[in-house]
Amino acid sequence: MLGLRQLLSVLVLVYTAAACSTSSVVVSDLNLVPMEPEEFRTRTRTIALATTRVMVDMPDKGSVKAEFDSLVEARFRAEGFSVVRVGEFDETVERITEEMGGVFDPKTGEPDSVKVRMVYQQALGEIRDEIDPDVVIIPTIEVVAVRVDNTAKAEWLGASECIDPPLVQIFGSCGTTKYSGTLPALSFFVTVFDMDAVVLFRNGGGLQILERPGGRIPRDELFDDKDRNTDAVGIAVDPLVGAR
Repeated sequence: MLGLRQLLSVLVLVYTAAACSTSSVVVSDLNLVPMEPEEFRTRTRTIALATTRVMVDMPDKGSVKAEFDSLVEARFRAEGFSVVRVGEFDETVERITEEMGGVFDPKTGEPDSVKVRMVYQQALGEIRDEIDPDVVIIPTIEVVAVRVDNTAKAEWLGASECIDPPLVQIFGSCGTTKYSGTLPALSFFVTVFDMDAVVLFRNGGGLQILERPGGRIPRDELFDDKDRNTDAVGIAVDPLVGAR
């Protein structure tokens, strides 16, 4: 388990990600929080599952949210957990933030970790009063920066994808493009909170790149590979339930 200061930094990261859909953290700099499956099973019977956040501009976010909500729920139910959906957690957080007068430090312009935790504690308290779960899980689809070093393949968070142009990939090869730099990529994360707003677990699985060296992926081609979507959820969730 991470120390309190590190856990608070993760909490602030999750809060900030919800407020800004354009942030892109390099994969190696991600704050991931491990938890042993045995510990999770010992303390958890009922899970409150929030609606998936989609932190990328695209049409029809609703269908993407619905797909990933179902994938996450099915994963935990298959392992014997009771799952209760609690809707758009962000709306509750935004309302409480406004009632508190904001959480950003006027001197630094950065989120105040104490205020952020207070917001989450109050939001989680509302869920506890309604269904009394053991944990709350917030799934998110975020943009991360993937480093590529003189290769045609991007690899991150358990996923890999060829960055060659589509016409080249039609012939079944990957390796024409030799690229070095960073590329934006979609990744799926789950963050698990206890009812005191302590981050117990955070992990992610790679989904797909958003941009090749030759240009951006069309928005209507995002999330169209159902197997990749399922795999990303598994990569993120399975270490917590001991399925991998």
